[in-house]
Amino acid sequence: MYFKLIATIIILTIFYNANLNAQEIKIKYKINNEIITNIDIEEEEKYLIFINPELKNLSDIDMENLAKNSIIREKIKIKELKKVLQIKEKYKFVDKLENNLIKKNNLSNKSELVKFLKSKELKYSQVMNKLKFDGLWNQLIYSKFKNSVKIDKIYLRQKLKKQI
Repeated sequence: MYFKLIATIIILTIFYNANLNAQEIKIKYKINNEIITNIDIEEEEKYLIFINPELKNLSDIDMENLAKNSIIREKIKIKELKKVLQIKEKYKFVDKLENNLIKKNNLSNKSELVKFLKSKELKYSQVMNKLKFDGLWNQLIYSKFKNSVKIDKIYLRQKLKKQI
C-alpha cells in the first residue's frame, strides 16, 4: 500500500513537471499547404546564428522576422527544386560542405560536428539538409543564368587599380 502511494506520487510529479516544461506550439504562418510554427522560427534563429554569429546583435523582433523570411524562402526554394530536379538523399558537394563546417569550427570529424551542433541546440540532419537544398538552389540558379552573365575584366582591373 505504502509503495503504491509513493509510486503514484512520483509518477504524478513526473507528469506534472513534464507539462510545465512543454512549450506551446502555435501556427504562425501557412504557405500553400505547409505550416510554420513558433518552434520552426526558433530553430531557424538558432541555425542562422550558427551560420552567422553576428546576428546575435539583432533585436528579437528583427531576428524573428529574419528567421520567418528565411523559412519562407527555403520552402519556396524546395518547392521549385522539386519541380525541376529529382532530389537525391546524398550529394558529393554536401560532404564537402560538411568538411568545411568541421574545419571552420576547428573540429576533427563528423562525430565532433554532431556533438558541436547538439551543443548549439541544432540537429545534424536538419543542418545538412538545409545546406543540401541551399547548394542545390545555387547550382540551379548558376546553371540557369551562367550564360547571361558577362564580366567586364578591363573595367574590374581599372576599378581594382583605383582602389589599391
